[in-house]
Amino acid sequence: MDEARARTNRKRPAFLLLAKLAPLTSHPLFLKELRQRALAPLLVTDMLPSGAGGPSELGRQNPVLAGLEDVAVLDGAHHLPILQRVAAWAEEYAIRGTLCLGEVFVEAGGLAADLLGLRHAGVRAARVCRNKHLQRLYLQPWSPASRLITPQMRVTSTGSARADFAADFSAGPAILKPVARFASSGVQQVADAHELRRRFEDYAPDEMLLLETKVIGREISVEALVQDGDVVFSGITQKSTNESEGRHFVETAHTIPGGNLSSTEVAAVLAANNQVLCRLGFEHGVAHAEYRVTADGVPYLMEIACRAPGDGILALYHLATLHSLEAELIKCALGEPVAYPQPVRYARQVYLPHPTGRLMDVRVANLPGVAPYWVPCHGRWPDIEAGSAGDPARLRQLLVLKERGAALCELHDSFDRAVTFLIDAPTAEALDGLEGHVRQSVSIVTG
Repeated sequence: MDEARARTNRKRPAFLLLAKLAPLTSHPLFLKELRQRALAPLLVTDMLPSGAGGPSELGRQNPVLAGLEDVAVLDGAHHLPILQRVAAWAEEYAIRGTLCLGEVFVEAGGLAADLLGLRHAGVRAARVCRNKHLQRLYLQPWSPASRLITPQMRVTSTGSARADFAADFSAGPAILKPVARFASSGVQQVADAHELRRRFEDYAPDEMLLLETKVIGREISVEALVQDGDVVFSGITQKSTNESEGRHFVETAHTIPGGNLSSTEVAAVLAANNQVLCRLGFEHGVAHAEYRVTADGVPYLMEIACRAPGDGILALYHLATLHSLEAELIKCALGEPVAYPQPVRYARQVYLPHPTGRLMDVRVANLPGVAPYWVPCHGRWPDIEAGSAGDPARLRQLLVLKERGAALCELHDSFDRAVTFLIDAPTAEALDGLEGHVRQSVSIVTG
């Protein structure tokens, strides 16, 4: 036993990350925090850029990724190869903690943490959060009514069971969504049986689907930090979507702190979220849950993720609280005491509407010193620095997410968005005023 302990102590301390590259390059504080702690980052990802065959090449191509100790390119849906790679790393390194930063790795990340005896949300939480149907089964008291449409329903004695299902449908409007996708992909509204029948053509024949009662209400998310099963911080993010423009539900703005709920509604949402986390047996880490709150103040769970929030929400928390949420996630994974402050500023990310066509340029007027930052040219987001509580309203960054010449289309999912900006202000009124000014000052040119 003493020899085994001594062998472990001789191993280099490391930290396991399961993520696509985009969250790491968009939020460089994760790797910065690990470097400051002298923890060697071990990365499981699903794809590398052309010409990047390993950690050193990745670091040369993108300085944000410099210092990765080792990289394994594996499919997040295939758990055994990931577990085998993690077990092999554990023979060489003393892995102190782990974080999952990509939806496709949530379940494999939970298993890997469980295999190594590391702090994590829990295998049940990871499994349920990765599957929308399991969420409806486990979390039924907080969910809208739904029905599962399975691949086995494709063929019946009368022909297509999906067609039979559509013929029986009379509870529109409803929401049709694929069970295993993310980033709003495939989520759309259907009005009646005729439209439902047509929308089935948008999905693969073997894809499992949910048909849910449409909840009309204000959309928010709750980001909760959990340690040893206790919620140590909860924050509410207000959402805007493009649902009024068509049948899709793509997020077009995030605001922290959310301001579209009464104090009574906030209490109801946080109580429901705590109950959801308890039902999942959520142990350690961050949960990102999306709700709709009806006019009579009832919260309905849309979905919950067992990972850090996406888009620029982490940066918004930094701007609003003046503290890095990424640092607290690392602390939580390592078992250190976690504490996070409430917002002292207002912060917002806005995705601008764009015309269809090829992206030619993004032009700025009436914003001195502001130039668009083309993320594909740099391979990363720029640093987004928090200010002070009393700073005037500021535009922190204007980001172009697609390359010149990229095809811009109607927003069907999160990947269709092209231009975004992040702002913060000491008051909600100042935030709204700056948003309006930036919207008027930025134009997206297509050809």
